[in-house]
Amino acid sequence: MDFYAGKRVALLRSKLRLTQEELSDVLGIERSEVSRIENAKRPITKEISKKLGKVFNVNPEYFEVIEKDEMLERILNQFRCLLLVGRANEATGLMLKISDQIFHFQQEIEVNFLLATYHFQLHEYGKGNKFVDEFIKPILKKNSFDTIQDEGLKFSYYLYRIEYCAYSRDSVGGNEVCDQLLPCLQDKRQRLSIQLRKNNFLTRAKKYDIAFKHIQAVLPDIEKLQDEVLLARGYLFEGIIYNHLNLHESALKSFDKVESLANEWDFKEQKAMAYQNKGFIYSKMGAYRNALLFNKKAMDLMRDKSRQGPILLSIIKNHLLLKELLDAKLYLSFTEGIEFTENEKMVLLSYRAQLALYAGDLKSHEEMINKAMDYFNNHHNSRALNYVFHFLADYHAEMKNYKKSVEYYRKRGIYHENY
Repeated sequence: MDFYAGKRVALLRSKLRLTQEELSDVLGIERSEVSRIENAKRPITKEISKKLGKVFNVNPEYFEVIEKDEMLERILNQFRCLLLVGRANEATGLMLKISDQIFHFQQEIEVNFLLATYHFQLHEYGKGNKFVDEFIKPILKKNSFDTIQDEGLKFSYYLYRIEYCAYSRDSVGGNEVCDQLLPCLQDKRQRLSIQLRKNNFLTRAKKYDIAFKHIQAVLPDIEKLQDEVLLARGYLFEGIIYNHLNLHESALKSFDKVESLANEWDFKEQKAMAYQNKGFIYSKMGAYRNALLFNKKAMDLMRDKSRQGPILLSIIKNHLLLKELLDAKLYLSFTEGIEFTENEKMVLLSYRAQLALYAGDLKSHEEMINKAMDYFNNHHNSRALNYVFHFLADYHAEMKNYKKSVEYYRKRGIYHENY
């Protein structure tokens, strides 16, 4: 008997708020027979399947005894393929279809991996973490996924691992998972998409020379493929690596290519990220006015709140560098409701401290120093201590105690290099 076919009957009956007796009257069978069907003690005949299909307004094949639900498998495969190439925003309809289904145990595990991946790709970290805490961690405690036989489950597990490593900033782990997944992929588009993820992990791990060689090897294949979304991502990663290597002119050219593709195909997010990175480069070059121009363009386009934080911080930083204190204060007021990482919160704290110092509010400045020190003591985070040294260096410079200021700037430099 098909246990899952019976469960489908029970679920749909419950959704329509029908009793077993009411359903038995419609089907022309005894109530006890309905109970036997729902508990997989009686097979569902074709005649009963047709009647059930009419009652629940579904395809009668939904209740037939089958080894595997082919329609669900097709949906899962489509969903998986979109996530493999980083297109979660196109997968919402499939996600809703999957969420409404009854699964075999293995499919249920796979779906939890895919739904967590889906939410992480959309930067819905709260929802993604809910799947991790409520479903995935208990699964991983009971099961080893080192030797997975089912290809679909293997892909889904690796995809989840990649997104979770990106979220938790585990660059080494993310790079390893990409290497494990790549040999399993035959589709060229999927392979190149994962190659780009690998490149991102290499960049985050500060292996810029390796990342540069890697992106130069991958980009020609992406250009031949003529996938505009993938190509925009490729040029974006190329520009980010050029920037880390201080090849600013080359980086700007890469971001120009992203902008050109974004204008042609209306890629708002990629365009916003190109503007954001251009702003970062101009700020490094000391062209703060140009930096602000691109920062604000990026802010106007970026609808993803989880990515607005770094852009807003760049705007505040450039206004502070230009000593435009009222503008810096205005944009600090916009930080309410924006999602920041712990390190971004420390950056925000340093900007508030700097503004207090410029305004001559030494009491507030000292409060910021104490907050940063408390955070360092609680989390042993070298970046927090780096900000403490930054605050103290600025403070002593303002008080014209230059010897002490230089001492703290040197300490800051050591921690900055080690971070």
